[in-house]
Amino acid sequence: MSLDVFKYGFALSEDKDGLFSYEKKVAGMTICLIEAANMYTLYYWQKDNKVNVANRYIVETQEQLDFLIFKGRVGWVFEQQTM
Repeated sequence: MSLDVFKYGFALSEDKDGLFSYEKKVAGMTICLIEAANMYTLYYWQKDNKVNVANRYIVETQEQLDFLIFKGRVGWVFEQQTM
């Protein structure tokens, strides 16, 4: 089953040896989502500060990915876009 990270506005920034990095620039920050073997890490950069939101979460369904993205510290960015 393929999970859809593009529905959130992410763009693929790196595809190397089974590691996929996605980025989204919004509201003065860069939100990064990294996926490797169904394990996801979510963080954002704001100026020179890197803030981890979720680190190495196993995600197997679209609902789990939605929860990870919407319920973290950057969820407000995505909720504003779906209104």
